[in-house]
Amino acid sequence: TGDLKPDILMLNYYFGVLVSLLIWFFGSSQILDFLVFSGENFVKGRVWTVFTALFLHADPMHLIGNMIFFFMLVWFL
Repeated sequence: TGDLKPDILMLNYYFGVLVSLLIWFFGSSQILDFLVFSGENFVKGRVWTVFTALFLHADPMHLIGNMIFFFMLVWFL
């Protein structure tokens, strides 16, 4: 058996991209309120928004920019 850590990281990344795409095309403010980090959400007990906000992207250019950054980061490491 190999190291599963990279596979799990990639699955999380793909899940994040999928969630972003679904929000772009079918999203509503209720979905965003449930996933975006804010002080109000944190006070309401939505502590998962600290993590889900990492996978949301404002638009396709934001997603592409993050992908380029991660590619260069991995290449550097």
